[in-house]
Amino acid sequence: MTSRKITCYKEGYGGLDKRDMLVKKPRKETRTSCLAHMIISRQSNGKFSVISFEEKHNHPLVHQSLGKASLGFTKRDHKNYLRDKRKESLQYGVARSLVNYFEERYEANFLNAWEEILEKCDLKDNSWLKNTFAIREKWSMSYGRNIFSASMQSTQLSESFNGSLKGYLKSDLDIVQFFKNFQRADDDKRAN
Repeated sequence: MTSRKITCYKEGYGGLDKRDMLVKKPRKETRTSCLAHMIISRQSNGKFSVISFEEKHNHPLVHQSLGKASLGFTKRDHKNYLRDKRKESLQYGVARSLVNYFEERYEANFLNAWEEILEKCDLKDNSWLKNTFAIREKWSMSYGRNIFSASMQSTQLSESFNGSLKGYLKSDLDIVQFFKNFQRADDDKRAN
């Protein structure tokens, strides 16, 4: 991050409601085009500093003691948001959503462990490791969990399978013989 602008929650204006004529209970306008903001920027020495600050709001400030009434959204908005988040997380069904969740966790754990090792061993600038990391989908188990490989590594799988098939398949076989021989190769592979 080199810079960030932090604005008042009432910055800008809400867009026009396309259902305007159909709305029975219109939402209260919460934005007032407030210009209050703060811009933070990273300096050349790596430290952050405030480079712009506008403290004047064009609306009364909300006091914390006002509670839920001052949130700027309704209970219905909150319920709709939660419903949409649940729907989004389950759009592929419960089972697939669980698989996605665990795949993301494995991936995150892998990335955290990788960063930790680089930091611990002072290898952040190692070009070989950078190149290896760039092709992590090819070698990291966290990225290959949805690929069946019978517990073989990718090169081992390819060499082994090619070697096995050479004994069963020949280029002059017709389609029926090809599938019979392929089935026999598959059966033998499973038996061993």
